[in-house]
Amino acid sequence: MSFGLTGAPSTFQRTMKNILREWIGIFVLIFVDDILIFSSSPEEHLEHVRIVLDACRSHNLRLKPKKCNFQKQSVVYLGHVITGEGLSPTNKNVQKLLEMRPPRNKDDIPSVLRSAGYYRRFVPNFASVVDPWSGC
Repeated sequence: MSFGLTGAPSTFQRTMKNILREWIGIFVLIFVDDILIFSSSPEEHLEHVRIVLDACRSHNLRLKPKKCNFQKQSVVYLGHVITGEGLSPTNKNVQKLLEMRPPRNKDDIPSVLRSAGYYRRFVPNFASVVDPWSGC
């Protein structure tokens, strides 16, 4: 992607979505200037990478090898860790939540809930955990 162009990330994302449309959600995810390829086995991954590289080559696009990572067991991406087992928050972000000061008044509560609520899908019974009346 060329630097200094206004709208370059969205143009790249739209271009890649058009090129890789048939594989998005099956073994490819695209976000801004990242292409994530996920697979069940090393052999399958090699085939998926080959498909993506062939599609890019057929549209006259080149990827920089130094910006590429292949066959990773886990990837830290947008505040989450993606593995074969699924998605989880990064330890860094969990630590931030654990170190957050408790709300001191009613005006602090929405801010704390918004911060914690982002990760609600990772907390079983989140609504019960944050319910101030559950301990009564």
